[in-house]
Amino acid sequence: MDGRLPLEILSLVLSEIDDLYTLGSAILTCRRLCGAFASGPRSLLAAVVQNQLGHVLMPAALRLALLQDSNCSQHAFPWDELTEEALSIFLATKPFLSDTPEYVLMIAKNIVTMSYFENLFSQIYKDRSSRSSKLTTDESRKFTLAMYRVWIFFEYWITRWEGLFDDCKWDSDGHDSDGDSVDMDVIDEWHEDKARLREEQADFLRQLSGVADNLNSEFRSAYAFLFRRVLPWVATSLSTTEHLYILTDIRVDFIHIGKALAHREERAKLAEILCVGRDGSDVSEAIRSGQIQVLGRDIQRVSTANQLPVSPVITYKCVECFHVSRVDAFLPCNAELLSGKWAPHDMAGCGFKSRLASNLALGLNDYFDSPSFSVTSFLGEIFGVARKAGDHVDEKAYYCLKCLVQIVSEHKEAWWLERMHAQAGASGGICFCEACRGKLQDCPLGYTCIKQGTNLEHARTLNHFCRSACLSAKDLRALDSEGGVQALFNDHAEAPASPNDAEASSSTTWQYSAALVRSKWYLTEPTNTTTSQD
Repeated sequence: MDGRLPLEILSLVLSEIDDLYTLGSAILTCRRLCGAFASGPRSLLAAVVQNQLGHVLMPAALRLALLQDSNCSQHAFPWDELTEEALSIFLATKPFLSDTPEYVLMIAKNIVTMSYFENLFSQIYKDRSSRSSKLTTDESRKFTLAMYRVWIFFEYWITRWEGLFDDCKWDSDGHDSDGDSVDMDVIDEWHEDKARLREEQADFLRQLSGVADNLNSEFRSAYAFLFRRVLPWVATSLSTTEHLYILTDIRVDFIHIGKALAHREERAKLAEILCVGRDGSDVSEAIRSGQIQVLGRDIQRVSTANQLPVSPVITYKCVECFHVSRVDAFLPCNAELLSGKWAPHDMAGCGFKSRLASNLALGLNDYFDSPSFSVTSFLGEIFGVARKAGDHVDEKAYYCLKCLVQIVSEHKEAWWLERMHAQAGASGGICFCEACRGKLQDCPLGYTCIKQGTNLEHARTLNHFCRSACLSAKDLRALDSEGGVQALFNDHAEAPASPNDAEASSSTTWQYSAALVRSKWYLTEPTNTTTSQD
């Protein structure tokens, strides 16, 4: 059918497409559409980009893309010249741009990245139950424009500050890498350049933040959202080791931060993405210091949600304490928002008063640091244990942060024991490996002991928070000489929680005690093994 339509009509149809990705898909459907695009690619790209962004966002989006385009980086593009009327002429006539301009691809990539930031902003401040944006058209436009301006600020100054610090080839004592003294005139000139950059940075920021058009409040809000919400979320979503290496790299790399937001629950993917970020904490601090200098040092008091009207924003009431909050309401479907507000590692070192607390803390930290850790699954398991204990918890209800942490604190020991008990049963129980024989543990049943699930004091006393389930050779020999091995197992079989538990406890006790007594491996001291005292 399209074979009977002239190329002019096909080009007109393509120019009405709303986004660049749809345009790319359309021109691949048939040769005629591809030919229509080839007849005037610049004008079509300009039209579709403007359809997608609109006249409000287009200047900021274009300027950012031109800063990112290696072919355009050496050219100056004043903010005031990028008006709506000049866009079509600029896109169609710039002679130094190639036939497939890189900046157009950057515009498309930046639009997708901005959608990830908007989704997070909307979930935090507009609709806690939805991971996709629920902002109105006006709210979305205000937020995106402010984020574009923050992004432009960082993109513009990255290379300038990096170049300055690259020229600093001396240590704090004024010596270069060979140990020779550096001429003081060179050092003084470097500090003069640094002061000049700081002044230029402040002037650039005043222009960019839009004081004249009353957009400075949105700019400040976007800055606060980035540094108070997004970056803490990324940092606490990583394991401790990854966080130490990546934190300084992600501060100014919006593309990689956006990819991280797109993979909120995939921690392994998160680390893989963010490791590619830019390096240089000095550069990041230099950029931020200029921003704080102009915006004011009270940036922490900026209301991040001031881009939204107060009345339509849904409020949430905690079902536990009935506290009403607009931003701190959690349930498993939005549990990833806990990152940045509460680190799960914090609970590993508090609330455990027994002498074996370090063993439990190590196990919890390993669990939280694993790439497979999911805060949603974690809360689901905690809520399941709480229901078994008789607490009235609802996974579909909202909880404030204080009450949610309280639920976790009350049931974390029972949850960990239940989890380890299941793993011990799946792996066959006691470990007889050479490496474990020298470790002193109090309970040979370890996590397979039935009684530990009904008596936390029993678990604390008999070291069920251990990382292996072995007695040392020395202690087993001592117990065997006194007839204590069977007695210790019999002690573990006492007071089961239910008839089913009694049957399971008796069976488990008999199997493990018989295995130990028959093998008699503990009568011979293993070589190159030391016995540790807990």
